[in-house]
Amino acid sequence: MIIDVHEGFHNTALACPLLLWVGMAGVRDYRELVTWQLANDVRAEVFEITSRRCFQAELGLRTQLRRAADSACANIAEGFGRYQPRDFARFLRISGASLSEVIEHLESAVVARLIARDEAARIQSLARRSRGAGTQLIRYLQSAAPR
Repeated sequence: MIIDVHEGFHNTALACPLLLWVGMAGVRDYRELVTWQLANDVRAEVFEITSRRCFQAELGLRTQLRRAADSACANIAEGFGRYQPRDFARFLRISGASLSEVIEHLESAVVARLIARDEAARIQSLARRSRGAGTQLIRYLQSAAPR
């Protein structure tokens, strides 16, 4: 039943396809989405590496990396909260772009010899996996959205 999908949501006239999708999939919170979980892993890794002493001299790169990683997670959360498939897909695309930014900034960190290539590759792989999960979710949302 749509009313039970989100606590406090009691107006079935406002129910939309995303609520139906969320209810059917059993996802009640954005943190249950694989794309968010992977993006959150990226964020945790980025915050860990940018806390190192070597990044203190590279404040700009440190800030850009952290903001991009944070943005990926935040956009997934915001899009999920929009309750509209088209809006959610748009925010997933923004999240994917932020993950691409993380991937590029990690390349800069390798060039600047702040992190090792294998460490960057591990985090970049997480970012690509998150982006891929987001792309799959976008495809689903597009197929479920009213035309």
